[in-house]
Amino acid sequence: MDVGRGIVTLSDDSTVVTGSFEGIADFGPYNLTSQGDSDVFVAKLGNQPPSTPTIDGPTEGTAGEQYTYEVCSTDPEGDDIIYCFDFGDDSGEICIGPFTSGTCQTIDYTWAEEGTYVVKVKATDVYGDASDWATLEVVMPVTQQLDTHITLLQRIFELFPNAFPILRQLRGLYH
Repeated sequence: MDVGRGIVTLSDDSTVVTGSFEGIADFGPYNLTSQGDSDVFVAKLGNQPPSTPTIDGPTEGTAGEQYTYEVCSTDPEGDDIIYCFDFGDDSGEICIGPFTSGTCQTIDYTWAEEGTYVVKVKATDVYGDASDWATLEVVMPVTQQLDTHITLLQRIFELFPNAFPILRQLRGLYH
């Protein structure tokens, strides 16, 4: 025979239940199995945060192009999940959802400027409990500067073909 003896809600909104049971006591995602005729229990029940999300997607690219990232997380109670992103470029937090726990979601993003960014994402269940942040470093490399310097050297060689004989010889070796 299952008997509840007491129940109290704590300041963190979790609930403590006491009582006795025989056989199996079902506490949602958790079960207790009796070791005898009647066992006593004290159970603290409360909402748990989702797992820290996984994040998958390109880690380098070109500024101005769109990239897709996939995130996945699971909530221990099966609560729906909201994903919040910070793309590291001072654009603010972007949240999407809610989605069914355990289903992966995608988001597209475009960085406007070249640089190195740390993408952060966390999963929050619909009751407000949030996971830790997951991170992924993404590089939008600065490539134009190198091209500019090479073009400048080529232009100097064209304007002053005899001014740098040693450099012209080296240049000839690598062409």
